Amino acid sequence: MSESLEIEAENIFGDYEHLFNKSARIFVGFSGGMDSTVLLHLTHKFVAPSTITALHINHGLSTDADAWEQNAARQSEELSVNFEAHRVNCSARSNREALARDARYGVFEQTLAENDILLLAHHADDQAETVLYNLLRGSGSTGMSGIPIARDLGLGRLLRPLLGVTRSQIKRYATRHQLTWSEDESNLDISFDRNYLRKKIIPPLAERWASHQKRIALTASQSKNDKLLAKSIFGTDIDSLDLRHERGGISICARRMSAFEAIRQKNIIRLLPAELKLSLPPARTIEEVFNALLHARSDASPEVKAERCVYRRYRNRLYLLRVRQKDSVGPENFICWEHQTTLVLPNGGSLFTESTDSLGIKLGEIRYLEVRFRLGGERCRPSGRQHSQTLKKLFQEYALEPWWRSSIPLLFLQNELVAVGDLWVCEGWEAGKGERGLKIHWQVNSL
Repeated sequence: MSESLEIEAENIFGDYEHLFNKSARIFVGFSGGMDSTVLLHLTHKFVAPSTITALHINHGLSTDADAWEQNAARQSEELSVNFEAHRVNCSARSNREALARDARYGVFEQTLAENDILLLAHHADDQAETVLYNLLRGSGSTGMSGIPIARDLGLGRLLRPLLGVTRSQIKRYATRHQLTWSEDESNLDISFDRNYLRKKIIPPLAERWASHQKRIALTASQSKNDKLLAKSIFGTDIDSLDLRHERGGISICARRMSAFEAIRQKNIIRLLPAELKLSLPPARTIEEVFNALLHARSDASPEVKAERCVYRRYRNRLYLLRVRQKDSVGPENFICWEHQTTLVLPNGGSLFTESTDSLGIKLGEIRYLEVRFRLGGERCRPSGRQHSQTLKKLFQEYALEPWWRSSIPLLFLQNELVAVGDLWVCEGWEAGKGERGLKIHWQVNSL
């Protein structure tokens, strides 16, 4: 949208009219600041007020936070639109910007139902700041793509209709319509990186390069195309790498992957977390995985930690596993399990059974099993074997990955080991032909 043009609702929302017609509820993220005030005013002119809800998040970070909430409620009432306020806790001393953002989007996601639309007031100057900020952070094509104009959020859809509009155009609209808004004093604090960019870096750029927002937006668009190309190449490559769903995550064939060019290997490392809906790793993590895991000895078991996940290698496969905070399983841990119910294990996994004929554990009328965990030195004899072996050797034979060996549940009956997880049933405890048996299912979603 040309800098000289004035904002009109038809120009802003024309491309989204078909979405509005399908939506019974349209939410506007409404802080009460200038940008969101203009967005709410424009939305009010384009759709029926009864379908609009001004959604205010009170972060509680300013002494004026309650006054801003009251002002937002008053403005919503003047426009005859619905109003919702949600209070979130962002009291941590460090990284409050990120905490506030996560809390805000958490509310948005929980609020949106199917076909709901959320409008946010990000504009062209915000886009320029984001791209420059990500450039200074060393981001790749994803970060350099900037703020997306639209994306799914929860069950609904997030739109940013002002992304092609500059801050000066928004201010002219607010002045022309005599709008009032709240001022957040934290926007003046240049100790925050984005405020420093806005106040100290971008003004000299704007003096030297007219329409810098458009130039930066063009870079963001080109980066988005690069990101889409990388994703397309990843999709082709991953199809040839024997992607498997594993306990706690996924794995791919490291041997086949090693035949690719280095740049494609790194692209796979980078985009693999998206398969688990996790954040993409920074460049240093990609390099560490490439150097430490893909080129490790075949008998090594290295790992590289990333945000909420860990990369590991075992038997020529590269694993990506979710990580969660969990309680430790001590040597004394044991659980009495009524096997007709699902048992949640201390490490977040679960056990449940399936009634079968001629398979699984032969239980008869016994209702309870005892669940224990490894102490070390245990032996057993899997069904059909001539001799017993240590669990250590059996785990190697059954290719149980090393990171599960301390937490696999051992099932006892009358103080005798009858089954090991869902890997095998011990000799003498297997259901015979025509007998009722219990098939064990051991599930884990993360380490």
